Amino acid sequence: VTNNAKGVAGVAFGARLQHARVLGRCGGSLSDIADAITWASGGTVSGVPANATPARVINMSLGGGSSTCPTTYQNAINGAVGRGSTVVVA
Repeated sequence: VTNNAKGVAGVAFGARLQHARVLGRCGGSLSDIADAITWASGGTVSGVPANATPARVINMSLGGGSSTCPTTYQNAINGAVGRGSTVVVA
């Protein structure tokens, strides 16, 4: 029953989600996304309070025309992985 009395269970019953909006109506910059990856994984971002509950998994959906990962993103991803996060990007 998995604690909901309906007999349906998700894949990660005990999972907790942390939502973070990175881009606004007018978009944003590469550095905004890199800072979000850093913050979500428990890294330090200047001028932003620390994330008390760093993500184990960071899942993002990014559009773009490039077939390679820009260095700014890759550095942020490498830092997140080094802090123990798994980064998934589509």
